[in-house]
Amino acid sequence: LSLHDALPIYPNPTTGAITLNYYIKEATSLNVKLTNLEGQTIYSKESKEQAGIYVHTFSLDNYSKGIYFLSLTTDKETIVRKVILE
Repeated sequence: LSLHDALPIYPNPTTGAITLNYYIKEATSLNVKLTNLEGQTIYSKESKEQAGIYVHTFSLDNYSKGIYFLSLTTDKETIVRKVILE
């Protein structure tokens, strides 16, 4: 898996939705999780992904303004990025 050196999330800060781009080198299981500052999971999705480029858009319209953490976990690594919802 390669999530590029800088996992791009945009726009960040956001007022409603974020888009996430990543590249997977080989088939893997993938868990995408959004947590709040208290560590509570507010979104989680697990899937099996094939090699390729992926683009996902997440709506944050139903969440309170604040700081969140978006994590992508595969069989080999976890990458976490801070998301600011204004």
